[in-house]
Amino acid sequence: MIRLILWNFVFALAARVLQIAVSFALLMVIARYLPVEDFGAYSYIGAFTAAVMALSYFGVQNILTRDIAQKTFDTSTLYSTATALRGIMALLAASLLAALWMIGENGSIPLWIVLLAAASEAMLGYTLLQKSVLQGIERMGYMPVLTFIQSVSIGILAVGVIYAKGGYEWFFAAALLSNAAQFIAGGGILRRNGVRVDFSLVRKDHLKTFFAHSMMVGFAVILYKNLFVVNTLALKWLGNLESLAYFQAVHGLVIQSQILPMALSMAVFPAVSRLINKDFGAAAKILSESVKIMFFISAGAAAILWAFAGEVTQLVYGDKYAPSAYAMAVLAWALPALWMDLPLSGALVAMNRQKFSVMCAAVVLAANAALAFAFIPAYGFHAASWLALASYTLMPVCAVAFLMKQGVRFSFMSWAPQAGIPAAVCIMAALWLKPHIGLAASAVGGLVYVAGLFMTRGVSISEIKNLRRALAMPGKDER
Repeated sequence: MIRLILWNFVFALAARVLQIAVSFALLMVIARYLPVEDFGAYSYIGAFTAAVMALSYFGVQNILTRDIAQKTFDTSTLYSTATALRGIMALLAASLLAALWMIGENGSIPLWIVLLAAASEAMLGYTLLQKSVLQGIERMGYMPVLTFIQSVSIGILAVGVIYAKGGYEWFFAAALLSNAAQFIAGGGILRRNGVRVDFSLVRKDHLKTFFAHSMMVGFAVILYKNLFVVNTLALKWLGNLESLAYFQAVHGLVIQSQILPMALSMAVFPAVSRLINKDFGAAAKILSESVKIMFFISAGAAAILWAFAGEVTQLVYGDKYAPSAYAMAVLAWALPALWMDLPLSGALVAMNRQKFSVMCAAVVLAANAALAFAFIPAYGFHAASWLALASYTLMPVCAVAFLMKQGVRFSFMSWAPQAGIPAAVCIMAALWLKPHIGLAASAVGGLVYVAGLFMTRGVSISEIKNLRRALAMPGKDER
């Protein structure tokens, strides 16, 4: 099992690195190319569309991966059912989006631009279903190929938009075409692996069962997606597009940082799903070690990003986004929460405890929205940054509390000083060296942090060996 998990992790990581690198470059180019208010409008349309089109996701891909891994039905039957369900939900979501936009915006931004963004989001949803199948059958070696196709396509099309001096709306068209290219390629790969879409395999009773299973995950997905965009939307409704742009430029960058955690989560999730009902101890061990890795890596990354918030903001976006340095310094500390949340939420799905995620996300989202109305009108993107940090931190805290009651052990009392002391030393070293060697001090700070982890015994060779044994351990029913 360990070799399969590690290879899946490598392939998923390669795909995510490529995807995030292209997304990061695209975000930087678009922010620099567009005027600040146009970038604010572009970000607002993207956020509003994502908030409503989240209805089309509805937890389908999470349940699809779990059911394929647990072999509840034939893979083609599961994929066909998921495709049909996502299509129905996408049409409903797009209709709702159009109605809300016509009522709320009153023609200030043309509806066709929003529908273009919705079509792009829907096509992305279908490509994610394909990747869920590959994840479920543990053929993640194809993921970098699909990501490469999408990345090259969006890169070429974005350059074309800039060369033609097109407006922000054409970047949504570029995203739609690149997602379509990835979807066509993904369909061919699945067919070569014996998986195909055949709607004759979809039975009404099976569709209802799939919908019921995905419904609770779906509510969680909808709430999670809206949690990521609530402050962006609040800045538009309670502030202005300029303030929205200053926040979203940094916020998008921080969200895009989830390269390693998403890759690790995608690799570990099928194994945890198989083991969770067969050998809970082994599944809990894999989960605990995965969360620990995310915590230690993200704590160092947060320390370095905080120390160089101004320099990173100016390097990425230029002088016109200088006010965003404040948001960067605040949101840097959201990295540990964002990185740990991925394997934690995946574990809740594997345990079929999605109801807890829904309740927690609903409470956090409601609190964030209420506080946004109270503080954003007066403090703008400064308040939005702190609200985002608080919301993103509460989600993994709630998940950890629940999982610990189920018997999963997380040793945060020892992890916190093991990571906190090296992080503090890293910050001091980076700030002391920054006036002398500039951004190169970040590399020195990183080395200081890694050395500190070994000195505080946060990382050791014996623990790495223990994790290897945990990953290699078969379930009790598999021995």
